[in-house]
Formats: sequence, structure tokens, C-alpha cells
Amino acid sequence: LPLITLLRYSALWPVHIDMVHYQWIERAESHLWLKPVFGCPAVASLRGADVAMKPRQESTGSSRREALQRTMEKIEGIHAVTVHILNAFTALGLGAPVQRVIRTTVPDKSREIGVESSGRRRFRVLLVASLTWYKGHVDALQAVHILMEQQRDLELMLVGAGPEHNALTWRAHCLGLSGRVMFVGHAASEDVYRYMKESDVLLHPALV
Repeated sequence: LPLITLLRYSALWPVHIDMVHYQWIERAESHLWLKPVFGCPAVASLRGADVAMKPRQESTGSSRREALQRTMEKIEGIHAVTVHILNAFTALGLGAPVQRVIRTTVPDKSREIGVESSGRRRFRVLLVASLTWYKGHVDALQAVHILMEQQRDLELMLVGAGPEHNALTWRAHCLGLSGRVMFVGHAASEDVYRYMKESDVLLHPALV
């Protein structure tokens, strides 16, 4: 580490770094050593699960809050995509000298929901999220099941990958939805935009 720190003052380090941005607060916890390497301020982004779920779990909540506190003592700023996430963070008694809400920029083309049917006849519901329990896939499957019982002709497309894939596949089978639920897996941004154009409703049932 001392050798790397010296390199940034030499001709061997051609790039000047103004700020270290940690994509998630958990990355900041494990990569705080980068800050003294570059000798610049550090900023971390917050996820809903980082503040609304993990610090409140009975088994690990207190240790998570302590880890967040240690991290916040060493970084200069935090960023959240919604006011709700930032407020949940400060409600834990945590904060940073600089706190900002910077909403996610959504390209205009992704707003064109349902403009291309591609010859489909069924009503398509699209859910884009990692396959983790707190993203609400179970609720989405149950909702589709209820609508199917009401003789609604629809299908559910799930875009994303994660540890709950097998459990969700089995649940869809048990609900009789095997032919109506499509597991696409991870998709590139351009493909996600295309799926949005080809769908009728974008569903986001996340719990946090």
C-alpha cells in the first residue's frame, strides 16, 4: 500500500483522481483502502435493501448498523436515488457531511411501453429485477395466478438473474403458470428497452 500511495505522486501515475465512488455502501466497507491510495474524497451510493432491510434484521441488524457507522466516519458523501432511501438512512442515526438525492436517468426510449406488440395476442406483464426474495417476484406470480383464475389471458416476463431462480421456477409450476411465465435471465440494457416496448405493463413489486 505505501508503494502504491507513492506512485500517484510520480510520472508513473498519469491520471489525477478527484473522487472515489463506491457503487454500493457495502463496497465502501470492503474497499476503504482505496481512499488513501488516491488521496481524495469518497462517496458511496445507497440501495433500498442497505437501509430498509439489512440493518433491521434481528440476527445481523446491529452488526450491519455498526459497520455502516464505521464506514460513514471515513467517507465524505452519500447518494441515493430516492428521498425515501435517504430518509430511511438518516432515520438510523447515520449520515454524511454531503447527502444528495440524484434520481436515476431513464432514457426516453425506455418510456415507450407497449408500442410494439411483435404479433402477440396475450397481455404481457414485465418485471425487471434481480431474482432475490425482496424484489417481490412471489407476489407477482401470485397476482398472475389470481388473474388467470379470472380468465385473463396474460403472460409474465421476468428479466434478471439471482439466487431465487429455482424456487421461483418451482412456484410458477405449482401455481400452474409454467406456460405463462418466461424467465429471461440477465439482459443487456438494449434488450431490456426492447422488452419494455413489447410489453403492456411494467411491474415493480419490490418490498424495499
